[in-house]
This record gives sequence, C-alpha cells and structure tokens, in this order.
Amino acid sequence: MAATPALAVDPKRRPPPKPPQPQPLPLGVTRGLPWTSVQIGDAAARPFGLNLANHEWYAHPSVFDPAYKPGAADAERKLKLDRVLIGGRLIDADVTCWSWPQAFEGQPVAGWIGLERYDPLLLDWDRRVMTVNAMPPEGWPTLPFNRQVDTHSVIDVTLDGAPCRLALGSFYSWGLELSEDYVQARGLWDRYPRRRDNHDADGRLTHQSVVMERLDIAGLTFDAPVARLNAGKPTPRLGGYRSDGVIGYDLLRRFNLHVDHRKTGTRGIAVAYSRQKDDPWADDRAGIAFKAYGNELQVGRLDETGPAFQSGVRLGDIVIDAEVEGGAEGLAYALTRPAGTQVPLDILRGEKRLRIVVTLKDRL
Repeated sequence: MAATPALAVDPKRRPPPKPPQPQPLPLGVTRGLPWTSVQIGDAAARPFGLNLANHEWYAHPSVFDPAYKPGAADAERKLKLDRVLIGGRLIDADVTCWSWPQAFEGQPVAGWIGLERYDPLLLDWDRRVMTVNAMPPEGWPTLPFNRQVDTHSVIDVTLDGAPCRLALGSFYSWGLELSEDYVQARGLWDRYPRRRDNHDADGRLTHQSVVMERLDIAGLTFDAPVARLNAGKPTPRLGGYRSDGVIGYDLLRRFNLHVDHRKTGTRGIAVAYSRQKDDPWADDRAGIAFKAYGNELQVGRLDETGPAFQSGVRLGDIVIDAEVEGGAEGLAYALTRPAGTQVPLDILRGEKRLRIVVTLKDRL
C-alpha cells in the first residue's frame, strides 16, 4: 500500500510562537543606542538595536545578502525569519523582518528588534540586561500610555512645570526633542539663558539647543535636561508620533524601565532611577559639523569660538581617522561626550597629514 503523502503546512495557519519565558538577555550600549546580539539561521551573530515602538524587525540588506554593497539601489522587502537567536538565549521563529536599504549604514547595528513582540519588557541599565516577559518590580511608580493619542507609546510628563506628551523614541539616541508647535505654544524659543542656535550646511536655522530646568516622569525628576527645540518646517519624525516631542534613550537610560504594550497588561511604563549619570547626548561640545559621513568626514561648518577651531581644525579639513569608538564613523557621537574629554583626530589638509587633539567644552 502506497504511503500517504504528507500534507504541506499552510504558513498562514501556522500557530504563533509560545510566549517567551522570563529570561535576561545581554544589553549593550554603543553611541548612545542600546543593542543585543542576534543570530539569524546559521549566520554569525550581529548587533541589533532595540526599538520600543514596533512589533516587526528591520535589518540592513547585508544581513541577508553578504555581497550587498553600501549605497546600492535596493527595494524594501518583507521577509519571514524561520529562526533567530537573541542574546545567545532566546529562540524565536516566524519573525517578520523588513530589509531596509541604507537605513543602518554608518550605524553601530545591523538592524533593530521590534520589542513590542516581547512585552512586557524590563530594561536594566545598571546590570546591562534586558528581561523579556518580565513583570514590573514591586514599588516602581507607573505611568499609563496616553490613550488619547493613536500612537500608544506616548506618555504624559511635566516639563518645566507644564504638561507635555512625549513619545518613547523608537530608535532614538537624543535625550529630548520638542516639536515646533509645542515650542511656539509654550514660548520656549530664546527663553533659556543657556542656549545655542543651530544651522544646517546652507545656513538655515534648524533648532535651538537649550538646558531646561527639570523633567518629571511618574514622580521621578531629572534635572537640567538638554533639549532640541525645533524651528521651521514640522519634523516628520515627530509628526508621525502625534505628540509634543520625543524622549530618546539618552534620557531613558537614566531610569531602569519596564514597558508593557499589551491590552491585558498595564499598557504603560514603570520606572526607577538607574545609576547612569552620563551627560545627555544632546549638544556638540566641539563646535564642528561635517558635510559627509563615512570613512572620511569633511568639516562643513566650524564655530571659530569653539574648541575644534581653537585646537587647530579648519574648514574643509578631512578627518581620515579618529581615536574614538568606531573610528571616524563614531566621531559624531564622540563629540558630544562630557566636557574635558580629549578627542584625537587625524586630519588631511591638502597634502599634509596632521594630528589634532580637541578638548571638549560645554558651549551652552
């Protein structure tokens, strides 16, 4: 008697993966962005960033095509990952991942993980671990997501005594960025004594960097947050959140954070102070900006009162290397480190190669 052929499994009817058991995964931070290692299939593990406001994954095309060249034309594609290993411990299957050309070029990660898939989630910056399917610790103050905003990752905070709706930055290093509408409604422009106007390479005003007074989240206070006040046209990044601004990881790392988007859960965050005391990644402390990013950076703007100029950097110089994490590609972040940090640069000026050390200073 002939054997009965096996029936093919309809992928649309494949049962969803079982909820992950509580387990800690390693948590790294590079250039202000948190990440953990991800192994897709039999390929080598790569760092993937952590996206608090998404269910799906995104990755650079090189993750799926080793022959992919940076800058190559490629359409965005939706893929299904049969098996992934997160942080060397958590196994997941049938993961939706978008191949996103150019999005992660120059970044310290190869993609990002949609963390909503693993809610509830605990980010412990002190122990550098991320625990999935974790219950909130007892005694932590909680804050529900704003249900009046269609993006559910928006929280109500108090900023310098005024109410403010902030979206949890999906993959966002800045500490705090406020929309044009909120800045105008609250009369924040030119209000703060410690401030600096910022312009793009064409001289257009883009935002004002300021030191504010205090930010209150669920009864916890963060003093002297540095913020971007946007000017001009609405910022698409903020407009999509339907909020007054975005709070990024550099401020979120000041709190150990429990996040729960589930309809059956708390649908909000619980917070406790962490021991992370680094200065916010919110202002350039060198007075320098670049026209191009990559292995070679050209100085496109230079404040003649800033530390870079005073150290010998000149407009048009090409930075071919930097003695910082990530080399020249990590320079933009390194220039925001605390005042007093020394940043060695290898400069090409015409045919001359120079070594210049820039000592960062507070400029607000």
